[in-house]
Amino acid sequence: MYYYGTVVIVGRVNVGKSTILNKLVKKKLSITSHKICTTKTNIVGIYNNSNYQIVFIDTPGINNKNINNISKQYNIINNVDIILLVINKYWTKYEELILNYLKKLDKLILLVINKIDFFKRKSDLLPYLSFLDKKYNFSNIIPICAKKNSNTNMLLKIIYNYIPSGKPKFPNYIITNQSYKFILSELIREKIIKFLNKELPYTTKVKVIYINKLENTYNIFAIVYVKNNSQKKIIIGNNGFLIKKINFYATKNIEIFFNKKVNLILSIKI
Repeated sequence: MYYYGTVVIVGRVNVGKSTILNKLVKKKLSITSHKICTTKTNIVGIYNNSNYQIVFIDTPGINNKNINNISKQYNIINNVDIILLVINKYWTKYEELILNYLKKLDKLILLVINKIDFFKRKSDLLPYLSFLDKKYNFSNIIPICAKKNSNTNMLLKIIYNYIPSGKPKFPNYIITNQSYKFILSELIREKIIKFLNKELPYTTKVKVIYINKLENTYNIFAIVYVKNNSQKKIIIGNNGFLIKKINFYATKNIEIFFNKKVNLILSIKI
């Protein structure tokens, strides 16, 4: 028997939704950062095995900028089978507002407590579990630490239990509905965010111009767009140090993604 289903991952900013997606599909598709609003659009990852095809959808985190427009942010939820509501050790006004919205949808909700390594002792988790259990009749509450890959396989097995029977919608070699150019641009943008911290705005964009596949190598050319010359100088760094660093680490991630050698050329334009 075959099973097919869709799972949307929701929650406030910086609770680890993107890391969870990457661990569940076993591929880096959604970029991660400790900085807020790293994920700007819905990212789809497709998990396949001999009996299951599960489409996971990572959504941008809820914060003050979009808290008053949750229905627009989560318009995709009406078409999914399961909701993963991701939280960490703190239940805030954002979780309260998100849950109040989700309650109206009559959908199956799994509550995922991520970053359980923040709890110094396991016994500290028990009162929190009791508190959460009273919040709503969640189908399951699963404590994990996605970054350390702790209990993520258990989470996937629990998700299996709620996936309906059905035929796959995608070939089993497809891992996302995003283009390679989009994924690679995001992997480069992740390194820009990481190494430039608050020096460049989140509006900095990356566009992959071409991907040239040779027998054992990918040649990739991408443009980083900035607003002005001062931003261009920042991203280049002293004697080109920063752009070389960004290029080096982005190349490493892209090589892992393709499992091939990569030659990455970055250009900066205003």
